[in-house]
Amino acid sequence: MVDVTALAGLFLSVCMFLFLALQRKQGQETIESVLLADRSASSSQYGSSFAAASTSLATVIIFFIGTSQYYGYALLWCGATYLMGQYVFLYFFEKADIKTKELTTNADFILDNTSMYFSSRLVAFFTFLSFLLILFLELYIGSEIISYYLVNITTFSKSVSFAALGLLVIVYVRFGGLNVVFRTDVWQYYLMITASIALLAFAIYVPDNGHSTDILALKADGYQILLFMAWILLLNLTLPFTQLSSWQRLAATSSVKEARKGLKKSILGFLAIWWLPVLALIFMNEKGLAVNTLTGLFDVMRGANDINGLLYPLVFVGLSSALFSTADTAMVALQFSIADKTTFKSSLESMSSTKLKWVFLGISTVVVVLLSGVFFLAEANLGKWLIPLVYTIFSQLSIIAPQMIYSLLVASKILEKRVFSVKADAINFFFLLVAWLILVSTTLAKTYELLPQLGTQEMASYFAVVVSL
Repeated sequence: MVDVTALAGLFLSVCMFLFLALQRKQGQETIESVLLADRSASSSQYGSSFAAASTSLATVIIFFIGTSQYYGYALLWCGATYLMGQYVFLYFFEKADIKTKELTTNADFILDNTSMYFSSRLVAFFTFLSFLLILFLELYIGSEIISYYLVNITTFSKSVSFAALGLLVIVYVRFGGLNVVFRTDVWQYYLMITASIALLAFAIYVPDNGHSTDILALKADGYQILLFMAWILLLNLTLPFTQLSSWQRLAATSSVKEARKGLKKSILGFLAIWWLPVLALIFMNEKGLAVNTLTGLFDVMRGANDINGLLYPLVFVGLSSALFSTADTAMVALQFSIADKTTFKSSLESMSSTKLKWVFLGISTVVVVLLSGVFFLAEANLGKWLIPLVYTIFSQLSIIAPQMIYSLLVASKILEKRVFSVKADAINFFFLLVAWLILVSTTLAKTYELLPQLGTQEMASYFAVVVSL
């Protein structure tokens, strides 16, 4: 009965996504209408989208499952610093009096304020690659969740689930780009909060299995925990400035003031999504119910009795639906990353509305087909790549923070604008590329256990940021 309820809830949630997508009135499409929602998003839309799309609950929980036994309560620092970074981001824009209608991509922003063409193109490449990896990661986690019920039906259950989720994202993003993303993020936001509360309730009320452990007995020592917390601080204070989805969300909002209002509205929901799963996993670890995988979590919840078992459908539906909050954002951000001055903006702007629709549909389809092919070929070894991949996705964005901060200081007239020479541009390009290669090589070495598992990628991130200066 619990399984039937979970699958029925997921089906109804998918129907709600499609219903909300179809509510948008179809009309003439432009880059601004598809990728920036006509720059008319309200504070409520900004707040819900920020909380839902910047924190895919499934990804967060998998990251916490993989690290809770190492860092424990220190993982609460992740949510606190991410929220802090968003406040700093919006505060800076408001004080600098930068208008949202003037914003496009972060690569364009660097180009406009430094004239570094080659460096800007490299930033556009990093952005495109980041969201390609984010989309792959979300569809991969989705395949893990959905195939939980398909594993006995077909040997290709995960590949089928991966492709099906990608198709669903294509379909409802096709109906209206970022405008639809804003609409569906509101629904996903409340589903994610409900799932977080249900997971914590389960962790509190589930009985001890007789193998309880000390809640403060962590696998990481004090130095490793401090190193992790410092890395999280670096990442979360710079991420809003470097992640294209943050720029896209702000550029689509009517004003910075409206965005700040939306951020304040979403604080409690955001913290629920980030903090409650951490507390739940810590309590489960203490009760001897530590899990190492998402499917392991499902097994524990389904095996519980009475009300604990009934909480499982809420968690399953919340996690499954949460995938779309980042997958759809990643898909729209991918399209946005190739619609700036350093890529194909002029070509896209010259297209008719009908042709533009087909181009965006074609881009989405090609991306999903290619990612599905990669997943099919590499499925067997993806498990060990998961946590290193999460580190790499966000660390590679931190290396462009110095360029972004400099450009913002120029835009706010704190620093005088200067035109960099081709030679200076080439030097900056070179060191950015070296910084990125440091991160990639470290990820490969850690994945194949050539480097220690704890602290390696954090140290690589610090070094890469220094190199990118």
